[in-house]
Amino acid sequence: MGPPGPATHPRKNLAAGRHRCRACRPRIRQCRLKGCDRRFHPRQARQRYCSENCRKAARKWPRWKAQQRYRDTTVGKEKRNGQSRRYRIRVKNRKPVPSIGVAASLGLVLYFIGAVVTVVRSGWYSHLRFPDTISSVGRSLIGVATGHAVSEWGSRVNTISGRVVF
Repeated sequence: MGPPGPATHPRKNLAAGRHRCRACRPRIRQCRLKGCDRRFHPRQARQRYCSENCRKAARKWPRWKAQQRYRDTTVGKEKRNGQSRRYRIRVKNRKPVPSIGVAASLGLVLYFIGAVVTVVRSGWYSHLRFPDTISSVGRSLIGVATGHAVSEWGSRVNTISGRVVF
C-alpha cells in the first residue's frame, strides 16, 4: 500500500538548494599504466591515464613491441646485421688516442703523486685542511712506499737502511 492521498511531487519534497543537476563527468578511474595505479578524475570520457607522463610512457611500449616484431622478420634481421657490420668497420677505422693526451694524463697523475710524496717526506701536515684524514697507518704505508716512514716519536726512519733521518 502506498501513502494516503495524492501522489507527491518529488521537487516539492526536496529542501531548497538540495536538488542540483550533476555535470556529466565520468566517475573516478584508476590509471591504466602498469605500476602507476593512481586514482584520478578523468576530464574526458575516454581518458585512461592520470597524467601526460603516464600517457607518454604508455605510448613507448607499443613502439618497442613493434620494433621487436620487425626485428624478428628477415628484412629486419638483414638491416640489423648491416648496422652491426658498419659499426665494426667504424671501430676498426677509429684513430688511436693521440700520444700527447696520454702523456698529459700521465704527467698529471705523476704530479699529484709527487705532491703526496713531498708532504709525507717533509712530515708537515699543518697546512692540510683535515689532518685527521691522514691516519698514522696511511702515513706509514705511503712512507714505506716512498722509502721513508715516520716513527711513533715523530722522527723519520729510512725503511730501506733502517737509519733515523733528522
